[in-house]
Amino acid sequence: AVRMRQMISNLVRNAVQHGSPDTPVRLSVSTDGAEITLSVHNQGPCIPRNAIRTIFEPLTRYHPAGSSAQPGSIGLGLYIAREVATAHGGSIGVESGEEQTVFTVKLPQGRVRRPRELCGSQMASSI
Repeated sequence: AVRMRQMISNLVRNAVQHGSPDTPVRLSVSTDGAEITLSVHNQGPCIPRNAIRTIFEPLTRYHPAGSSAQPGSIGLGLYIAREVATAHGGSIGVESGEEQTVFTVKLPQGRVRRPRELCGSQMASSI
């Protein structure tokens, strides 16, 4: 639950930071019975394709013209979101156009799966 909150927080924080300050960020959740889909929508500058290819890599930041860089941000938020999604058997993607940007997380539903250990916690528990 802690990692899911962290993933959602990172996606919403990213949308607020890079979206238009005059429009709300929208979070939606749906299910088709087999998987849960969580989407974070914001309006703002389009993310170019070359940036989308690397946006989930660690220490990578993309700041479109007119957006403000968050002080202290080192480019780990989207990387962490991806790692949490994949650790829970899911995936994350982004679509960006002139009207809006949408980050979408898909997670399997209906089966309990212990997530892969993150950030060395397995090592800490064996000490």
